[in-house]
Amino acid sequence: MNWLLLLGSLVGVLLLAGAAHWLGLGGDARIDRDEAVRLAEEQGFAVADVALDRAGLAALVRDAHDNFMLIRRHGAHFVAQPLRDAGQARLDHRFLSLGKVTLDLGDQAGVWAANLRRIAA
Repeated sequence: MNWLLLLGSLVGVLLLAGAAHWLGLGGDARIDRDEAVRLAEEQGFAVADVALDRAGLAALVRDAHDNFMLIRRHGAHFVAQPLRDAGQARLDHRFLSLGKVTLDLGDQAGVWAANLRRIAA
């Protein structure tokens, strides 16, 4: 066995792991209320109410004028995007699906689905 090759491979793997950690890659990102509010406000959105997915994978925020913003996980980070069309919204008991994103909102799922109907189509 070539010990120099083994040592070089080990150093390479450790350098790649260090670079991934330094760049903030990987991990299991979860969102909380404060983070959802911060991300929405960065987009110029005045948050009046927040609905968090029970697993912390997404959030739905609303302003006082019934404008909505979906905050979803994108890799190890979260992105905020305004909801302009509620046509893709589907309610299934405690789950609210918005396109490819499904939020487990528990008992509040029906309330948020009803609120989404206010979006002008």
